[in-house]
Amino acid sequence: MVEYDAEVTRFEDLEDSNDPSISGRNELNKGFRSYLRSHQEQYGGGACTQDHHHPVEGPVTLYLAAWEGENASEGRVNTATVTLDEGDTATIGVSGSEYRIKFFGQYMNRPENESILNKHTIAYATDHWDEEERLWKECEFHLGTSEDREWFDQQERVTVRVAIGEAPGYDPERDFADLISTGLSPAEAIDYWMVDIQNRSQQDWAETRGKTQQVISKNVRKGREKLGK
Repeated sequence: MVEYDAEVTRFEDLEDSNDPSISGRNELNKGFRSYLRSHQEQYGGGACTQDHHHPVEGPVTLYLAAWEGENASEGRVNTATVTLDEGDTATIGVSGSEYRIKFFGQYMNRPENESILNKHTIAYATDHWDEEERLWKECEFHLGTSEDREWFDQQERVTVRVAIGEAPGYDPERDFADLISTGLSPAEAIDYWMVDIQNRSQQDWAETRGKTQQVISKNVRKGREKLGK
């Protein structure tokens, strides 16, 4: 395996830049910009498409890979580790074929009962760079996955793999360790995580914890302040 020099572009840079090179090769084609913005405004997050989707804030680390053929043992394999937030993009490629992952963000279904059963979900699309036309062409769109995915480009005979590494909500133990290392107390960490990451209402979580809503609200507020939110 070979580490690929992935090109990561932040959404705000694309939004604010007038650089011809940004609006050319790195142009966000096929309505990605408008799609992301409209869903942020309507549902609160770029990956959300329905009222019961709750956006999950925070960057997601993805493990990208591209290899020749359908089987990774058949030829060259390139890999990259990237950390993306809503609207960011990253490239991965092999043997002259280059692909771009457009990251819409992460969401979870809003809980309808006392327990939360739904996994956090990411949404992204994959573009292929058309060298002849000198532009990106969207070739695969996937809204709603919490599993690793492989996509085979039959025309180019290349497989692209996207695996979720680190993301808020996927690994509670790691989340708690990160929150506490940031300066949150254990109580602030658990209350912040359950309310802001797992989308429990403060009243519902207070009843589960056997605390008053005022206590939960205070811990969540302090947690947000320590995280700069």
